[in-house]
Amino acid sequence: MLGEIMCDEFKDHGKPRGCILLHAGLNTVIGSDIGINSIGKSTFLMIIDFIFGGDDYVEKLTDVQTEVGEHRICFAFKFSDGMHYFWRSNADYKKVQKCNSDYHPKKGGLISLSQYLSFLQTHYGMDLSGLTFRNAVGRSMRVYKRETLDKEHPLHQAKQETAKSAIEKLLKLTDLYSGIEAQSKITTEAKDKYTTFKKAQKYKYIPFVTRQSDYDKNEERIAELTAQAEEMARKSSGGLLDLDSMQAEQVSVLQGRLSNFKRQRSRLLSQLRAIRADQDLGKKAFKRNLMICFDFFQRLIFVGLKLLKHFISNWLEY
Repeated sequence: MLGEIMCDEFKDHGKPRGCILLHAGLNTVIGSDIGINSIGKSTFLMIIDFIFGGDDYVEKLTDVQTEVGEHRICFAFKFSDGMHYFWRSNADYKKVQKCNSDYHPKKGGLISLSQYLSFLQTHYGMDLSGLTFRNAVGRSMRVYKRETLDKEHPLHQAKQETAKSAIEKLLKLTDLYSGIEAQSKITTEAKDKYTTFKKAQKYKYIPFVTRQSDYDKNEERIAELTAQAEEMARKSSGGLLDLDSMQAEQVSVLQGRLSNFKRQRSRLLSQLRAIRADQDLGKKAFKRNLMICFDFFQRLIFVGLKLLKHFISNWLEY
């Protein structure tokens, strides 16, 4: 529960008021002893809404923000795991600061408003399906300048909220909505499908008819096409075996060609490997082989000339 509230701008006859302690049960906010109908009571109730994550204290009480200026609201909650201290500033009201018992900021204790609301929802045990903490608490804050004073719509949290939404939030708050949630989703989905179907017809994305005569013609055409499809299937069923045999023959021919291509590929790969092996020998090996060939042919020419000379000599003598 909320245990205490403190702010340096809380004044009692011009002097700082100090910490305001709250207790379990009913807590009452009353006016001053001299009976002045000032704005203090409504402002204090708006501050309580501000402590519970509301923004109206800053966004709607602009006169207070102008007159008072920048200030912090310090407050503490008492739960089963102990006391938790925070402050929230009207300057940066989308953040909440964790503090120690003296309201000095804790290191790394600045958290977002959504994180703070999750903390409250968990510690107050309000983890109800489809219900946020603000939806549960905000509609209970009946304060001047908030949109919750309409006597004709007592369940509404804001003027623009629909009656359907307000009733659903009430059912969720009492944990009675889970029983109709599935049916609500089915209804929403069905409406969405119907709307989509109607728009598709409107923009002629799908064909549609509006007259009974057109509908009857379409039914007759569907019957004719169905009969034609059945007849074609019956006539072609006899040729399916022949078609299978022709396909098998073509596969056999293709397999033969494939085997021939594989043999050619193997032969060409062997030649390619031999060429690459010769290239890997380098220029020196090539030159050495060339010199061997040159020496061979030189010797061959020398022997041939010698034999030719010997043959000419014998022929002349003869």
